[in-house]
Amino acid sequence: MTIFEKLKKTALEKSVDMPEEDFILRGIWNIDLYYQPDVSERVFKYDLIVTQTLRQGCCYATNKIEHIDKNWIGKDARKIETGSLDLDIAILDAIYSSMSPRPDEIIEIEGFSFDKAAERAKIVVGEVEKVLEGRKGRILNIGVIGKILSVLKKNGHEVYATDLDQEIIGKRIGDVLIENGLEKNEELIAGSDLILITGMTLASNSLERILELARESGTKVVMFNETGCWFGKEYCDSFGVDSVIGESFPFYIYEGKSKIQIFRKSGGFSE
Repeated sequence: MTIFEKLKKTALEKSVDMPEEDFILRGIWNIDLYYQPDVSERVFKYDLIVTQTLRQGCCYATNKIEHIDKNWIGKDARKIETGSLDLDIAILDAIYSSMSPRPDEIIEIEGFSFDKAAERAKIVVGEVEKVLEGRKGRILNIGVIGKILSVLKKNGHEVYATDLDQEIIGKRIGDVLIENGLEKNEELIAGSDLILITGMTLASNSLERILELARESGTKVVMFNETGCWFGKEYCDSFGVDSVIGESFPFYIYEGKSKIQIFRKSGGFSE
């Protein structure tokens, strides 16, 4: 059973006695996105899928979404199977949002997107340093976020980074050389104190292997999730992740207020 399949099985079990109306799929948005927080960062290019039950779920798509069926709207999201893993992740994320997972900490950030990008990076690095218990560490960022790399370096950590985007492999971002994840992840995970990975690893079918390698080497794991931001508690409880920083939609890329929820190996679902 894959991680996605386990997540879905858990959701169905935990929500069996909850009101069906909480899980009605009310909306799906497919956003073609190009975004650069500031000139020091790469240009992000994604299809962003947003779904809504009571709250929003999200997945950054690894493949172009060819079909969205309007007949899914108004149905119980727990009974929908789209045939697309990216769409299914976004819908499952909205299902988890309706289960009201109780985070250990909630932080709100507000302002222009470039201000929030900097604040968000400090929050993520702060959580990494809590997991490391204040020690300087050898840290691998899988799924490059330049602002976070810069803050990690500034704080004195030994920092490595991998990505699958051919446009940035071999370049330096945040003063860190970006290496090919397919070629270097195994070696770098084994030699790291902590890996910082994005929620997109679920959609790219790489999360399972990454977590397996981390377990084998005793490497701590922190996730930063816009994709599957509501899965955080389950990742901590069932998959050995030390901490999950979940950013729910609307994200920092929009002006205004954004909410960051931190899940650690404690807490639970609301009754």
